[in-house]
Amino acid sequence: MPPALRELARAIRAGDGAVTVGLPVAETALIVAPHPDDETVLAGGTAAALAAEGCRVHVVVATDGEATRGSTLSDARIREARRREVAAACRVLGAEEPTLLGHPDGGLEGLREGLTTDLDEVLGRIRPQVVFVPWWLDGHPDHRAVCRSLADAEIGGMEIWCGEVWTALVPNRIVDYTAFADVKESALGEHHTAAEAIDLSAFLGRDRFRSLAGLRGVGTAEAFVVLDAAGFRAEVAAAHG
Repeated sequence: MPPALRELARAIRAGDGAVTVGLPVAETALIVAPHPDDETVLAGGTAAALAAEGCRVHVVVATDGEATRGSTLSDARIREARRREVAAACRVLGAEEPTLLGHPDGGLEGLREGLTTDLDEVLGRIRPQVVFVPWWLDGHPDHRAVCRSLADAEIGGMEIWCGEVWTALVPNRIVDYTAFADVKESALGEHHTAAEAIDLSAFLGRDRFRSLAGLRGVGTAEAFVVLDAAGFRAEVAAAHG
C-alpha cells in the first residue's frame, strides 16, 4: 500500500469507524473530469441523484480523450466523437452542458498552471458548493494532475468529494444511488468510443461492491473521501508535494 494511502486509512480509522451515507447538500455542484466518461464513472449516480433533487450539476472535462486505445478512428475523429458522447451522457444524468477544455489527452502533468487557471475560471463562473474530482492517488497521471491543479485553485469554502476511477480509496462517505442505477448505466452507454477500449460495465460492478460499506451489500453506491479545502490541499501536498 502506498504510504499516502496507508496514512489516509489510519486517519479514517482513528475516528469512530463509521462511513456516512448520503448526498451532499448543494444547490450547485461541479464534476472535474480528466477525460470524457470520467464524469459518469466517478460520480454519475451521485450526479443523477443530485439533479433529481434540483441541484444544478456542472461538468468540466479537461481533455477530449483523443488518445483512446482500441479505436480505428483518427485522433481528430475520436475527439469529435467523445465530445458528442460526453454531452449526451450529461443530458442523461440531468447535468448541464459540459465545459470542454480541450487539453491534450495524456499531457496534463505538464499543464498544471494552465489547468489551474482554467479551473479558476469555471469555479468563479459556476460557484459550486461541492466539487467532485478523482482522488490524489488515482491510477492515471491525468487524474492525479487534475487533482493537483484543483488543489492550486480558489476552492475556499467548497467541499471536495474525491472519488475513484482506476484505484480504490478508503472512503468516509458513500452515496446510495440505487434508485438511479439505470440512469448511470444509460449514461455510460453513451460513451461508445471509450467502450472500444474497456468494458465500462466493470465500473458498475465496482459500485455494487461499494454497497457493502454502509449499505450491507444492498443496492449500488459510489465511494468518496470528503474533505474541506484545507484538508484536501494537505492530502494532495503530502502525496505529491
